[in-house]
Amino acid sequence: MSSAEERRKPQSILLRVGLIRCVTLGASLIASLAVARTVLMAAGTATFAAFALIQSLFALIPFLDFGVGAAVTNAAADRREAQFIDILRQALRVTGLSALITVVIASGLTALDLWEAILGPVIGASGSSVLVNLVCFAIALPLGLGARVLLGLGRQGLLAIVQALPTPCTLVVVLLGAQSESQATILNAPGLGLLCSAAVGAACAWIVARRSLQDDENLEESRRYPTNTFGRVSSSAFIMTIMMLVGFQSDRLVLSHTVDVGELALYSLVAQFFSPVWLLISAVGQSLWAHYRSRPSAASNLRSVSLSFFAASMLLSGVVGIASYWGAPLLSDGQIQTNVLICVGFLIMLAIRSAQLPLGMYLTDDEGFKLQALWSVPGMFLNVSLSILLAISIGPSGPLFATAIGTALFSLVPCAVEVRRRTGVATDGLTPRTALSGEVS
Repeated sequence: MSSAEERRKPQSILLRVGLIRCVTLGASLIASLAVARTVLMAAGTATFAAFALIQSLFALIPFLDFGVGAAVTNAAADRREAQFIDILRQALRVTGLSALITVVIASGLTALDLWEAILGPVIGASGSSVLVNLVCFAIALPLGLGARVLLGLGRQGLLAIVQALPTPCTLVVVLLGAQSESQATILNAPGLGLLCSAAVGAACAWIVARRSLQDDENLEESRRYPTNTFGRVSSSAFIMTIMMLVGFQSDRLVLSHTVDVGELALYSLVAQFFSPVWLLISAVGQSLWAHYRSRPSAASNLRSVSLSFFAASMLLSGVVGIASYWGAPLLSDGQIQTNVLICVGFLIMLAIRSAQLPLGMYLTDDEGFKLQALWSVPGMFLNVSLSILLAISIGPSGPLFATAIGTALFSLVPCAVEVRRRTGVATDGLTPRTALSGEVS
């Protein structure tokens, strides 16, 4: 394949995946807004704040897979059946044990009635609903490896459908709860929706993997994924995932302890508008993982790809920001009034994260994960510290600006420097001097 074709390949992937995601996320956005309005109308602002806080737990604790999802994705991308099966078995053992520990700990915290102390007063007497959601999450943990398999195999269309399922499934359960006037059913909806999606994803991955994987001894050495790298990749990915998710996804937890219920509900409702933007951009960005894994030399245009992600995020977030400013009061029937500052916060935060995403997808080998894990540690501490300080001083938009600053300093800049070092991309956009094949020389 010529260098020109290699440079065009990411754009064709991004365009195809972007179109698919626009369709699925459009449906997901409608369902998400319907969920928010149904919960607000059926149960009120306080229950909606508790619902959103419980829902955010799923974004906060994916580190419970101990980073093995990254190893599974790489193994699937390398398409070596014997090594893939070996790595998948190890991953299932790790996630199964993690699921069991999660259920035991969640049950203990529920028995001791500690959820209100941990999650804040907004959770009230809904500790049993937290337990139900975490049990569903624990069951979905090993099943969720199916999505990582689809990502590695490059089945972006199918993955898009699978990842769009949780919100419609959640909406169905919420509607049932509203119809029966059961607050517990409404609060249990996020976990049940996630579990349904994970089960479908696992079934799809099993079918696709049987048809796609091979055990060809003639595959070039650079594409092999030795089993002994499982621990190295998963440990780095585990550290990175913990640090980044605590930093990125702890906003609602910080706000539940620093602002009142109304401001937490404001953040949660505006986030419903902006979350599809990040879901779209992150899904498109993740499609580059398998591409750069098999064609490292295609990274010569990473700078333009990163700038394209930044521009797309700014455009989409600007449109969504205007919609949320006028739409939030309508959805809440006047119970929640938004402001410009929180919309600007979401816009800046998403734009910086979007610019970093393609760079992170290129750095998915052992050394790349180590680099991202190393920088994510100080980034997390800065993010959380700033989130608390800014939440107290400027309210619910504070954690958004903290995330933007932490991402820029400890993720975007280090990744950009490392990509430039590896590819040798000069400021005039010349082709790389060297092409790496999965490992740093």
